[in-house]
Amino acid sequence: MNPVLPLAALLPLLVLLGGLAIWLSWRAIKDLAGGVRSLILALRVVGVLLLAGLLLNPGRWIAEKEEVSDFWAVLFDQSGSMAEEERAAEAGSIYKELKSGQTQEGRVRPWVFAKEASELTGDAAALPTPALEGSDFVAAVGSVLENSAARGQPLTGVLVVGDGRQTALGNQDSAVVARAQALGVPVHVLPLGGEVQEPRVEIASTRSSVLAFAEQSSKVSAKLKSRFLPASRVTVTLENLAGEKIASQEVEVEGEQEQIITLDAIAPAESTVWRWRVQAPEGMDHEPQDDLFQLRVLDSRTRVFLAEGAPYWDSKFLAQHLRLQDSIDLNSVHRLSNTRWFRIDSGGVEEEFTSEATSAIFPDEDLGRYDLVVFGKNIAPFLNDERVEALERFVRDQGGAVLFSRGKAFSGTQSPLSRLEPVVWDVGGVDEFRFRPTEEGAAVGLFGEGLPGIEAAVWGNLPALKDGSAVAEVKPFTRVLAEGQPDGLSGNRLPLLLVRRYGQGVCGMVNADGLWKWDFYPEAKEQGNMYAEFWTQLVQWMATWSEFLPGQDYALRLGESRAAVGEEVAVWVTWRGEGVPEPRLKLIAPDGSSTELTPGLLPGESGRPRWRGSLKVDQPGWWQVEVMGEESQSLPTTGLMVIGEPREDNELSADAGALTRFASATGGKTWKLEEVQELLEEINRVPEVEDRDGGMEWQSWLRHWAVVLLGAGVFGWEWWLRRRNGLV
Repeated sequence: MNPVLPLAALLPLLVLLGGLAIWLSWRAIKDLAGGVRSLILALRVVGVLLLAGLLLNPGRWIAEKEEVSDFWAVLFDQSGSMAEEERAAEAGSIYKELKSGQTQEGRVRPWVFAKEASELTGDAAALPTPALEGSDFVAAVGSVLENSAARGQPLTGVLVVGDGRQTALGNQDSAVVARAQALGVPVHVLPLGGEVQEPRVEIASTRSSVLAFAEQSSKVSAKLKSRFLPASRVTVTLENLAGEKIASQEVEVEGEQEQIITLDAIAPAESTVWRWRVQAPEGMDHEPQDDLFQLRVLDSRTRVFLAEGAPYWDSKFLAQHLRLQDSIDLNSVHRLSNTRWFRIDSGGVEEEFTSEATSAIFPDEDLGRYDLVVFGKNIAPFLNDERVEALERFVRDQGGAVLFSRGKAFSGTQSPLSRLEPVVWDVGGVDEFRFRPTEEGAAVGLFGEGLPGIEAAVWGNLPALKDGSAVAEVKPFTRVLAEGQPDGLSGNRLPLLLVRRYGQGVCGMVNADGLWKWDFYPEAKEQGNMYAEFWTQLVQWMATWSEFLPGQDYALRLGESRAAVGEEVAVWVTWRGEGVPEPRLKLIAPDGSSTELTPGLLPGESGRPRWRGSLKVDQPGWWQVEVMGEESQSLPTTGLMVIGEPREDNELSADAGALTRFASATGGKTWKLEEVQELLEEINRVPEVEDRDGGMEWQSWLRHWAVVLLGAGVFGWEWWLRRRNGLV
């Protein structure tokens, strides 16, 4: 029993009140005939017993049970790309089949999504019209999983019906996949649509940052991509942020094509940001997006020291060319004999001296003030053990650059500068060969941007080179930017142009003689001034590849040159000056607002101070990062292009692969249109019923409708008999 009051109090109360009720009834009916009096008294006793039973509440405790049925959530993509007529029709047909084909009410619960997901009402006859909002099927699945968990209603599975276009950036696919796996809910997909052959043209800068010298001509390049275009002419324009045109070029495009566009432009006096823009050809509705890049203008000249132990046409032409460059300060020393040396600098100062003038032969004290050291042939007389160690520190710790301009700088296979050379030498060599850029040379931006691309005919028309030294091994982390191809396509290709990082600096090598012919022979002149172009671009490119730019003691580098909104980007700062400063960074957002950042000091293997910070970018556009310091210092800046979410109409072709990969990660299946009936059978399988323990519940034996009717009947009959006999 589960009485309404404790039994110790309830039983006396029941005896007292029950006896009183029976006594009062007996007293009221004592003058009636015996049969009627007994019947009324019996009804009163039964009524009192029923009331007593209700108050005593007999019954038993039972465990409370709750039955919960699972269901399927079906998500229909309603983003703008689903407005394509065939996809919209297929989605609408599948929606109707799933609604009409379910065998259990509520078994299928439809949702729609674009950038966000929402559940459809049960009486919706058709899907809504797709909207150009962008699409995020991963977030939609995450919303359904959270909704199911909040309601306490288990999911059998999730089905995504759509084209797989995903415009959201930085989405946490792995988090949603992990949640689905933890809940044991597979995500199935039914991809719709295919490739849409809509004419497209896109432009993107090949580099986010381009190095230039103030008031000098600079080459900048962009990658122009076209798809499904008829033969057309488009105009590629280079302009500043104010919209003023700097340079332009008309380009032929057709079909599916990718080409590098290179324009010459005069660099301004200060670093700036330029924009690439391409005009949409006639018949193309899609307006191509612009792309930004930073033009980093150097305010100091590149300081070069050139050492040549066996003067020849190559070294003479190279020294003369470098001296003529306004952006370069050159000090060159040539060994004329064992005792005679000759020195000349960019200012035209010439000096001949003997071997006793050791300070003039090599810059022992001033090596750190140079950005690039160029070695020719037979340079052993320039060096000793102390100078070799100084050169290694110059490259490794100070971010300097060393260029071996004529291949092997020493006789024999052993070199005092072997740690700086990017190869291990072999015996012998190649007499004559053609210059052939490699794919790696194009990938690092030297060929196809600063110099003609790897397929350009000019490389096959230039005079052959000679005296390439045999290479036994290319050292690890060395990039081979060009190879020497012997005439007649016979023989192995020779590593010809190589670069290799060494600590904070870079080492390069041109493994050949004879480049002077590119500037001297009449047939070479017809190809343009390739000699000057080659050396100018190579020297400038090596300056950008080294960690420190000319004239700067700080180096600033970002982990990424392009990032998505909301992404974190690492930033590194390195110092090669005296002491250990405390650098601060200024981060300038596209809207002009700025914040300061103090990076944390990291331990460095070389002992040189190095700092690391993290940038959080929350709006699309160009972000500027600057090292803060005194105005008198030459301080580095760099830029970060932050990409916003792509527009829904940027690409209308379906991406079934994205859906398939997501489904596979969750243990789901990729279905086809012709498998819809089989899919319906899967959805309509008899659902499992889950019992959930909700605690204990008292089940009363008298809590029944029959007891209520009996009580009402007993008291009603008694009242009728009393009324008939004049007692009411």
